[in-house]
Amino acid sequence: MPVISFKESSSLYNFLINNSNTSIVIDFSASWCSPCKHMTPIFLNYSNKRNDLIFIKLMHGEFEDDPDNPFFKYDITSLPTFILLKNNIEVKRVIGADEEELKELVFLEA
Repeated sequence: MPVISFKESSSLYNFLINNSNTSIVIDFSASWCSPCKHMTPIFLNYSNKRNDLIFIKLMHGEFEDDPDNPFFKYDITSLPTFILLKNNIEVKRVIGADEEELKELVFLEA
């Protein structure tokens, strides 16, 4: 399944509500972040292996003027951060470029 991106929080939150019956993995990233760049192909690879999950990539800086900034809503303090949502509730979080932890998060539901 392709990785989905959003540039408006309202579109993201509507999407999350409409897909709350599906587990979702969100990658909080930034274009200037070297560890994020390292994890991008790994995240893309997992998105191709887990068609039963929805994969979303959010880029730091695209929500700066947005009062409902998802980086604030999900209390993102380090990049990259990966969050697994089930029924729109956070089930697991991985902070940093930890390939093994991301693998566990993605395959937690397998």
